[in-house]
Amino acid sequence: MEQIMKSYVIHLIRHGVCEGNLDGRYIGRTDSPLSDRGIKELLELKIKYSYPSAKGFYASPSTRCVDTLKILYPQADPEVILEMAECDFGDWENKKIDDLKSDPTYKTWIENNSNAAPPNGESTAVFIQRACAGFEMLVENLMHTGTTESVLV
Repeated sequence: MEQIMKSYVIHLIRHGVCEGNLDGRYIGRTDSPLSDRGIKELLELKIKYSYPSAKGFYASPSTRCVDTLKILYPQADPEVILEMAECDFGDWENKKIDDLKSDPTYKTWIENNSNAAPPNGESTAVFIQRACAGFEMLVENLMHTGTTESVLV
């Protein structure tokens, strides 16, 4: 018996600009909402470009990701994947580089990003491992449901 390979397409979309982005802050787990500018830009992009069609909708648990998805795909009822949450910057959450540049642990983190972690946060390596596990869960869900085209914000 011949097996047929099934293809899956997952469109990755970054969230719109949030308030913390505009201020130049480390925004990971902080639930910084989309800024007015971010909402306006998303609406303009939606008019200017044709976003891909999809049957599956997935998002990080942050409001800015769910809201981005709902602006671009109003019909979407996204499945939130907790493992796809943004990096946890720990004590550095919501701080600017100027607030941290004299901190020796910050300098070490910048110089050795994949192994060091912010105080009470997660290293890049831990973040990547977690996000990859979340992505694997998404793919398994697609295979289980037979959904061949989806969007992840």
